Amino acid sequence: MGPDMIHAITFGLLQILATVYAFARGQWPERLAAVAMIAALVAGWCIPYERGQSYQHLELARLATDVALFAAFYVIGLWAHRFWPLWMSALQLLNVEVHGISLFGRDFLPMAYHHLIEWISYLMLAILIIGTRRHDRRTRPRGPTIG
Repeated sequence: MGPDMIHAITFGLLQILATVYAFARGQWPERLAAVAMIAALVAGWCIPYERGQSYQHLELARLATDVALFAAFYVIGLWAHRFWPLWMSALQLLNVEVHGISLFGRDFLPMAYHHLIEWISYLMLAILIIGTRRHDRRTRPRGPTIG
């Protein structure tokens, strides 16, 4: 099992855990963001990846998936009364912009293209978890009150 497969399994497990947490402790913004991220993850797994061949040029299917995920975060950000969807939208927009690296020709580093997209995704998972935690702490009863 190569490092790419280990990354895919690790990220998939973290995404599942974040999704379960978002459904257990979050409301519609956290849940919708988690579902959108799972859909993008599954779409990404459906796009063939060949080590040494992928990320050599603009990957339109991956770009379309990232644009759709950006649109989902943007809409969540418009309707949710939370700050974290703005961060998710900004990071996802950066993810979309990273695809533009490939338009500069063969001089770019394909693995930089690949790894930038990967690590931005980990940051977004962290933001989803933190956003869900903050919502849960805000809405959880504080205990008995005196008076």
